[in-house]
Amino acid sequence: MVSTKSGKCWKFGDNIPTDQIVRVDRALGTMEEMAKHILENLNPDFPKYVQPGDILVAG
Repeated sequence: MVSTKSGKCWKFGDNIPTDQIVRVDRALGTMEEMAKHILENLNPDFPKYVQPGDILVAG
């Protein structure tokens, strides 16, 4: 069986430390606040433009 997905593909590198996923000062906030800033240090456009169904690729 082959499953297909569609959406924008966001590519990130290998060995992403947790403080690059969300900064420590943001990790103490609510989940909604963290989501507004997720991966912004690696790609400032990511939290603004990521949509349900998009695909995240990282090592």
